[in-house]
Amino acid sequence: MRFLPGMMMDHMTINLQMSAEEIGFLAGFYYIGYSIVQIPIGVMLDKYHPRFVISFFIIVSALGVVITAYGTTKYHMYTARFLIGLGSSIGILGAVKAIDDFFPTKYSILMGVTVLMGVLGSFYGGLPISKSFEKIGLESTLLIIVNTAIFLASLILLLYRKSRSETGEIGKLDFLYILKLSLSDKKIWMIGIFAGLMIGPLGGFADMWAVKYLAQAKGISNDYSKLGTSIVFFGLGIGSAFIGYVANKFGSYSKLIALMGFIQIVVLLLLFSIHTNNVFYIFILM
Repeated sequence: MRFLPGMMMDHMTINLQMSAEEIGFLAGFYYIGYSIVQIPIGVMLDKYHPRFVISFFIIVSALGVVITAYGTTKYHMYTARFLIGLGSSIGILGAVKAIDDFFPTKYSILMGVTVLMGVLGSFYGGLPISKSFEKIGLESTLLIIVNTAIFLASLILLLYRKSRSETGEIGKLDFLYILKLSLSDKKIWMIGIFAGLMIGPLGGFADMWAVKYLAQAKGISNDYSKLGTSIVFFGLGIGSAFIGYVANKFGSYSKLIALMGFIQIVVLLLLFSIHTNNVFYIFILM
């Protein structure tokens, strides 16, 4: 769901007459929806039963994919992208809640594994989804994603078996009070700013422009470009699982984050400054 615009760029350019700027603007709509509901969803997961909240937001994402499949204007696409981002927020937040409910003593390691499993969706969203568009068509492929989402929502409704009292309900706390408490915390703002800067290469580059960049600037085939984009997410998954383990042993989270940020800068400098069409070298950097 996250980088569908990258896979659908030709469709949106030809059939919907969208410019490169409009497609880039469209990608940003995902993050508008994704970001504005972070705190509300966090409150809802504590205030109400997680299985209902998680299932509801999965269906919101599925609705966005339905609009993507049948939308005929760029405004349909903007609406769809917003809804997909809105619903996708539940992925990581629902996982945090589930780990807290079922495995509170193994938080860092299981968060790493959770990100790995989630990122596999992005990893397999590149070349296979593109090939599926070619073989069975865009609408049919997107409807498979929708049906999968409905199946997952149904499973969560059936299998999330914690009682209301065990889910840490905070019914007495007011939402506006929690919002004020969160937004007045300087540490939360600092974490948000640094995390935002570190996610840029992923959200701005890998999600959207990497396929075109690798094909045009590096001169590698379209299939290899799509596979290269998927490899970013494979690296993210492996790194998340590994970092979750290291974070428990390292002791200092701030030093670890600074080290990872420095490594990311070096890798991006190498990727953008060295002109080569060596697929192996490009894939290693991605």
